[in-house]
Amino acid sequence: MRSVGIEVTIPSKERPAASVVVLEGTPSNPVLVDEIPLTSSADVLPTMLLDLANGLESALSGLNADRVVIRQAGFSRASNFKGPKIRRMAEGALVVAARRKCTDVIVDEAKDLAGRAGLPNQAALDAAGAAICPGQQNSAAAALAGLVP
Repeated sequence: MRSVGIEVTIPSKERPAASVVVLEGTPSNPVLVDEIPLTSSADVLPTMLLDLANGLESALSGLNADRVVIRQAGFSRASNFKGPKIRRMAEGALVVAARRKCTDVIVDEAKDLAGRAGLPNQAALDAAGAAICPGQQNSAAAALAGLVP
């Protein structure tokens, strides 16, 4: 089984990026295959989102992924900041790109991915992700959850 885990971040003001981690194997014996950063040099948000989506489609073309798991950011109704809104837009763009290349796409928050992976909570999922790929632990954790049949 090959699983691709994705997390969207906002590393600099209003500029989304994504980290992609590819694992194969089983949940008890995951093997790190690749780490892929997705960024954009565009100046306007719609083009940034398009660049991220195109980058993911390109990466997935050669990966033969069985499943893609996008770790959705938590949602706060009270947030009026642009960062969370941009993150949600980027997640949406990546969902579409992932679905174009893989029929099995999961979009869930960390607590639900932990349950899917058979772990007690988000902290346990994050620790498992850090053990696999310390620099991209959240993406690795999402990919790990994707290895569960």
